[in-house]
Amino acid sequence: MLAWTKERIAKGDELSLHVHMWTDFVRAAGLVPRTAPSWAGRGDGYDVPITAYPESDQRTLVEYSVGLMSEHGLARPTTFRAGGQFANEATLRTLAALGFVADATAVPAGAFGRLPYPWTLAADAQPYRPSASDADNSGDLPLLEAPTIGGNTYAYDVRTIEPIIRADLSYLARAGEVAAQRRAITIVSHPGTIDATERAAIDALFTALASLRYDRDLGPLRFVTLAQLAQAWR
Repeated sequence: MLAWTKERIAKGDELSLHVHMWTDFVRAAGLVPRTAPSWAGRGDGYDVPITAYPESDQRTLVEYSVGLMSEHGLARPTTFRAGGQFANEATLRTLAALGFVADATAVPAGAFGRLPYPWTLAADAQPYRPSASDADNSGDLPLLEAPTIGGNTYAYDVRTIEPIIRADLSYLARAGEVAAQRRAITIVSHPGTIDATERAAIDALFTALASLRYDRDLGPLRFVTLAQLAQAWR
């Protein structure tokens, strides 16, 4: 995984931090691990939201993660996504205090497994600077929240991903039209688990988006990193 990450960085991809609350990880950070609440009942901490931990522990876990990355020859990340898409205002305050410029944990209102999401956002929610006291609303934190409204490609195939493709395209100006407003679409994939079926779904999604690529003079769509998005949304 480390070699793959470094290879992707060399190709120009963004280095970001993504954490799950594995019990051995939490213990290594010097904290007492929790196994509840959880979205799947696994018992190993993977499915325990970071929000299960108080703000001081969240900071310890993020700082420990950044330290681990440094020990393995990686640069300090400035963008973040929490495991399972669970975060709260304590998480965002922690990230802002540690110099992170963007977070992509937020999702539209709903649930994941056994747990309701802490988010109350609309299906087409756009990036915002969150409040220090309410992660769902705009405020004064120096951090961009970029909601993941573009879907998660995990476990999809070329047929079942069609609704995601239609939804993503609906957020954009159609081919030949001028975009009336700036919009952002954040999409999730998990490279470590991509198989041939999911890869075909991802190819279908990006083939559809390619019809609107700005760099090919076809439309308004640009592909950017979260850090670039934070700059664009100043």
